[in-house]
Amino acid sequence: MMNTVPFDKLGPGQSGRLAYQVLGQDGPIMNPQNIRYLPADSGELPANAMNTSASGLTAGLAGANLICSFLTLGVSVYIARQVAGLHRKMDRLQETVDRIERKVDYIVSKVDRIDVQVAENNLRHALEYVLRQAVSSEGVDLRVLTGLRDDIKKFNDSLSSSLVLNFGLRLSSDIRGRLQEIYYLLYGVRKLVAQRYNMAVGGDPERIITTNPTDDYFSKLGGNLDILVSATTTLSPVQIKLIDKKRITKRSASLLSEQSKKKMGLIDFDDCLPEPHDEIFENEDIEATEKGLSDLGCAWLHHSDAGLLFRTGAELDAIAKGYEYFWPQLKEEATPCGFNQIDVVTDLALIETV
Repeated sequence: MMNTVPFDKLGPGQSGRLAYQVLGQDGPIMNPQNIRYLPADSGELPANAMNTSASGLTAGLAGANLICSFLTLGVSVYIARQVAGLHRKMDRLQETVDRIERKVDYIVSKVDRIDVQVAENNLRHALEYVLRQAVSSEGVDLRVLTGLRDDIKKFNDSLSSSLVLNFGLRLSSDIRGRLQEIYYLLYGVRKLVAQRYNMAVGGDPERIITTNPTDDYFSKLGGNLDILVSATTTLSPVQIKLIDKKRITKRSASLLSEQSKKKMGLIDFDDCLPEPHDEIFENEDIEATEKGLSDLGCAWLHHSDAGLLFRTGAELDAIAKGYEYFWPQLKEEATPCGFNQIDVVTDLALIETV
């Protein structure tokens, strides 16, 4: 029989049940505002609470890790390991990173490490201040957490180059760790909201929503990753919109005017890569070049400090502005989604010795 204990009293060799609520506002899609942890034997959770989904476990452990590490509770070391383990298991992009490791290493070797000592220290103080306001032993106030948006923007504005495809930014480990904790929590909550919404619409294929760990973020730059790669390598806006199967030479890409790209809100990866970058794709045909650019985009987004900042900022924006930020089609919904609370109960066994 599994013991049911509050999450902050789990210890090595024990097993328990993680119980929490995501509270928010009803609308075309629920907009989460708070996460509240409960003793697993609490009578507040209904019997039909969502149980043992990967997204529920990820969000729950990420929030518990943030609380424990910030409040210096003893269980944080184990929970941190669990969060890291879940992330590794769910990271389907590692193969991409391994495949282009040489090219990423080449780029990093060509760029100087960006000096952000003063700006980084300001960001560090902002993280500590906002987390002190947002985190308590009972949960996390997501609305307070969105106060970090301005601080991240100030940090980004201090950089000499854009975050996009930036491999020169290398943050201190403490700041990187805090941002990772926040990101895992927000992305896990968003996956929970999508799962609960899809249940609410009965799995209607014309209404279900999805989470994509790559294209969700590249949409901020004007399109999904394929479209952005095509904007760098193809001939015309029509071909970009349709992602035409026809492939043309890199030389012809110059015919796509900067004005056309800006009108469509597209980012040209050529403008973001450090010089000299032609050597990265030297002697490769157009398909190999496009594949290389796509892989490079994934590597930057998921395995660079600039990509971490970009993803975290996007998730904070979505909490502040509403999830139509990621799912704009929901603005057309005439009626509310029908829920403003998600109850989660998920089992976890502590079998490691900390």
